Amino acid sequence: IEVVPLPVEGSLQAALERFDSYTHLVLTSKTAAALLFAHLEQRGYGIRGGWESKKIIAVGQATASYVRGK
Repeated sequence: IEVVPLPVEGSLQAALERFDSYTHLVLTSKTAAALLFAHLEQRGYGIRGGWESKKIIAVGQATASYVRGK
């Protein structure tokens, strides 16, 4: 199975533009987390900068391990 990121547009783009206002992130898969982190890093949101006030909720052990490794 090949995972190909979709273009960031429409409601996804609008949601990402409000990233600063979020207090929680729910990550449902390792792949989704990797794609989200890559996109946010491109926008200047490094995983270690600006995330201190956010609660990150990882669904599943693989997702949690990936997030901890970042």
